[in-house]
Amino acid sequence: VVQAIHKAGLKIAAWTVNRIDEAQRMINLGVDFLITNVPEKVMPLIGRSLTKNGRILTVL
Repeated sequence: VVQAIHKAGLKIAAWTVNRIDEAQRMINLGVDFLITNVPEKVMPLIGRSLTKNGRILTVL
């Protein structure tokens, strides 16, 4: 689904991702935005994922 949305030129957000396992799953799926109440827990995942696939992910 995420690939189809990107292919259509759109971006996709995951809302409200507060568990680390959920955040990692959304990152692996390729979402563009993560909306969370616990950015301090999610941000360490972002650095590792960005170096792996070169994408830009916004955490809100």
